[in-house]
Amino acid sequence: MEFPLSKDQLHEAYDITAGPDGNLWFTDFGTNTIGRITLAGEITQFPLSTMSPGGIVPGPDGNLWFVESEGSGMSGQGIGHIAPDGTITERPLPEPGSEPFDIATGPDGNLWFTDNGRNEIGRISPDGTVARCPVLTPDSMPERITLGADGNLWFTEWQGNKIGRMAP
Repeated sequence: MEFPLSKDQLHEAYDITAGPDGNLWFTDFGTNTIGRITLAGEITQFPLSTMSPGGIVPGPDGNLWFVESEGSGMSGQGIGHIAPDGTITERPLPEPGSEPFDIATGPDGNLWFTDNGRNEIGRISPDGTVARCPVLTPDSMPERITLGADGNLWFTEWQGNKIGRMAP
């Protein structure tokens, strides 16, 4: 079964995850929105201020966390979260050249994201504090990230053609 998005806009549904409210949440890069779909197929979309969303995960605080990057001629890069009631908080990343790509919830209660523009793995706490860790291989462009069964964070390196692992 498929659930179509509206035909009046160019959609680019990108990532999807289960939310703490029992619904599924997805990012729509084409319309700069975060979408919620119920198990019955009812879709609601929540507009972002300026940036296009990428990866999305449930966070330790009950919100859905997502990365934002430039898209469709818009500027800015950041990390945002949306509460199950649709309240959105967006936080720009202050470092120049940031290009967050994916995000994962770590076992330490923080969110971890890949930043292929700065060749780093970033950590953001639920209160918005950001820390950075350079990837070992120069210009490897970390892309996807996930929490492994071993409690470590695992990530892909697009240019480096490697899989990376780091302890939180």
